[in-house]
Amino acid sequence: MQFYPSVNTSFFNINEHPLVSNTVDGVLEKLGGDDILERLKRPNSKWNIDSIYEYVLLTTPLEEIPIGASITLPDFIKKSKGIFSLENIPNNMCLWYCLARHKFSDLQLDRLATKAKELFKSYYTFKPDQSYCGVEMQELDTIENHFDVNINVYRFNGTKAVMERHSKKTFESTLTYNDASRETQEQLEPNYKSKKLIGSMFGKKMMFPTELLKWYLEHRLIVTNITYAVKYERSNERRARDTNPNHKLRGDIMKLIGNAPYGKCIMNFLKHETVKIVGQDTYNKNVRRNNYLGHQDLVEGYEFRFSKTSFKQSLSLHIGFQVYQLAKLRMLQFYYDFIDYYVDRSDFQYCIMDTDSAYFAISGDSLQDVVKPHLFNEFQQQKKYWFGRDDTPANKLYDSRTPGLFKLEYKGDCVISLASKMHYCDEKKFSSKGISKNQNEITKQKYLNALSGNGGQEFINNGFRSYHNQMNTYSLTNTAIKLFNDKQLRVGYETFPTKL
Repeated sequence: MQFYPSVNTSFFNINEHPLVSNTVDGVLEKLGGDDILERLKRPNSKWNIDSIYEYVLLTTPLEEIPIGASITLPDFIKKSKGIFSLENIPNNMCLWYCLARHKFSDLQLDRLATKAKELFKSYYTFKPDQSYCGVEMQELDTIENHFDVNINVYRFNGTKAVMERHSKKTFESTLTYNDASRETQEQLEPNYKSKKLIGSMFGKKMMFPTELLKWYLEHRLIVTNITYAVKYERSNERRARDTNPNHKLRGDIMKLIGNAPYGKCIMNFLKHETVKIVGQDTYNKNVRRNNYLGHQDLVEGYEFRFSKTSFKQSLSLHIGFQVYQLAKLRMLQFYYDFIDYYVDRSDFQYCIMDTDSAYFAISGDSLQDVVKPHLFNEFQQQKKYWFGRDDTPANKLYDSRTPGLFKLEYKGDCVISLASKMHYCDEKKFSSKGISKNQNEITKQKYLNALSGNGGQEFINNGFRSYHNQMNTYSLTNTAIKLFNDKQLRVGYETFPTKL
């Protein structure tokens, strides 16, 4: 059989711009430091590349017009409301003017030249003059790192913009291949990027409820700046019927209603998109819209994606925000202020923590058996603030609707926690996100196999899908049960906060 290379075996990864050099020798020198065999390998491919006897280098000469040169812009660029156009910029300073406009968006245009020169001097350490010929393509990587920006380069080909360079820089909120641990990197491709919520000890421009921020400060968190505060008044009206057993049903209904909407309340409308099918005659008009996200070529026409230009914020954001943030506070308090205080760390091991639950192993038959002896009496007095009481019907009824009190949900002798929403306790208590429980046999041994490093176990999900006005069946095979964690740094069987 003959191996035919495809886009999956391209020397360059997705979003990686080609090599740029002034000479052929410079290109060959850069290629000499790369192991081509390693770059062509893909973990999901069944092909094993042994050797390469020939390869072709495609070279494209770039026009000798430095970035930042003063050129005449097309009319459709100058008239576009979504593009800020700069013309007649002296001394090839166009890029620095654009950078100044980006950094100081509220700056008056007559002061743009001053800020552009300041940015120029902060990078080059000397003032610009008439001998400056503009930024070279090779400089863009260091300029991006210096100013923490993404710079993409486009060339106008008639009426279309063709990308010459795609920025490789990622924002701090993006987890990349280099941010993962060595064990996790073995399961990732070099171009991996993720914007999932991660475990970290750092953060910028974050919102906290007062109770959580106070707890952080008491536990030595450093806050450098507070810019905005919102005040709400607290009410205890929900407690009006908790003391009367005759109103239990109504109280449970209201509790259910209160528990249902908080996830919906924090829906991010900024991620909503509008899809539009257009023809060739309106291509240029739509690609210049300031809310343009991307497009895809169809057999006849194009499918454009746009961000919403406006939306109505009709949801109660503060409800979902408070529920999740206070749940985080309670889980932190339960670990640091209760378990870690009353139980020695040699007698317990946390295995799983979710929004409102924690699975941990202890060295005794019950939690009371592992409490530090000199703190046992204090533990007996304080446990009512952490666990619901059941000594009297009145206390049990009252505590059933008290937020923050824990109850025993499961007790056993086994827990295998591979990743988020991927754990096993027994045949009735397990989680396998992405795998149909009705179509696959989920056993303890398969979790143990994944724990020992076997991530190639295959599972099949069958279903129906409507396609082109027809109902079709499909069958998907995946390897969901595996030891993989891209939200934290995994070292062996332990995880630690990321460095982001």
